[in-house]
Amino acid sequence: MGQNWSSFIVPAEGISGGLIMLWKTAFGYVDVLAVSRYAAHMVVSSREGETWLMTQVYASNQLDQQKLLWDELVGLGSLGLPWIVAGDFNAILSTEEKRSYAWVTLGPKSSTFAKFVEEAGVCDLGYEGVPFTWCNSQLGDKRVWVRLDRALVNTDWVRKYPRSRVVHLDRSASDHAPLLVLIVKELLDHYEELRGPNKEEKWALLEELELPTISNEDRVGLLKPVDNDEILEALRSMPVGKAPGLDGLQAEVYLMH
Repeated sequence: MGQNWSSFIVPAEGISGGLIMLWKTAFGYVDVLAVSRYAAHMVVSSREGETWLMTQVYASNQLDQQKLLWDELVGLGSLGLPWIVAGDFNAILSTEEKRSYAWVTLGPKSSTFAKFVEEAGVCDLGYEGVPFTWCNSQLGDKRVWVRLDRALVNTDWVRKYPRSRVVHLDRSASDHAPLLVLIVKELLDHYEELRGPNKEEKWALLEELELPTISNEDRVGLLKPVDNDEILEALRSMPVGKAPGLDGLQAEVYLMH
């Protein structure tokens, strides 16, 4: 790789696990805080003064090991730094994240993963590109596609990098698709600039724009509590098999109860 790169490696155990982190030295500094078999935690500091916490994961396929990893991660979102945790989580959050000839259901791995997402206070950055990141490369009715890889972020990250996004790249040498995470904060920079020099002039220009507004009646409607009839109407309008929440339970389950 040459002298322009630095790296850190968590060795594999046999043919499973293992992590490698690579970064250009010109970018800034990476301090490895802690390492376990399935995760590495780093503080990343760019030369522009940006600092965030990054966790790279390669979760086990075993539920008991996954629970240990979720327990390890759950408190990191409250450290006061923008936090991104990305990698292979070996679990799905909804039936839409798996495609196979067999009937897709959500098991204990999904419910445990969903519980971690809720308790850690993180959200999925979503993705652009193909919907699945892993394939078993089998033929015919044995082929399975799954979205095992993703990037989760805490609220501090969302505030600082509100336009960040994830792109699923094409698979090549691996059965997993690489994730490209684009860290974008132009929106925040724009508002910071409005508060800088000549801010009165800049706000005056904004006030001259014909921006869309909502009526007082619409404001009242947005603020009023949601009643049961509205919830029922929303559930009935959802397509079959859709899950409205991270628990992965489909709309039909709520309609039955």
